[in-house]
Amino acid sequence: MYLLRHAQSADKQTGQTDKDRLLTPVGVAEAKAVGIFLKENLAKPELIITSSAVRAKTTSLEVARVLSYSEEKIEVIDDLYEATIITFFHTLSSVDDNINSVLLVGHNPIITYFADQITRQQNSFHTAEILALKFEAVSWKGLQKENAEIISRFRPTV
Repeated sequence: MYLLRHAQSADKQTGQTDKDRLLTPVGVAEAKAVGIFLKENLAKPELIITSSAVRAKTTSLEVARVLSYSEEKIEVIDDLYEATIITFFHTLSSVDDNINSVLLVGHNPIITYFADQITRQQNSFHTAEILALKFEAVSWKGLQKENAEIISRFRPTV
């Protein structure tokens, strides 16, 4: 499983909702760098799930393009925008058990809280930071508190 905080986003503009904030040019470069890191160092995720916020969707799209992952296969879940830890568990528990790897793109502070819960350690996510985790379970429903191990972490510097 991969947890990714969206890449650097622009400040909210007058009349714009927080959900509609765009990535900056640096953010686009960060997302591409994450895709390259995945392609060169880890397994390509079989499923990408993202928050419906523009900055998260754009991060997902840029990563997907680098990985030659079909944009149409990206699952956009509105509840991940203002998620809770329970939302993350619920989202992952609904993944088909034939899927072995998932990239979940979300927001702070919840993505950090979720990582803290499942790894039993304190984490911190900068923009475009990705955490690769493994856990022992026969089903995505088996993902529980305190049973994931960090196998890799990457933060692009562009």
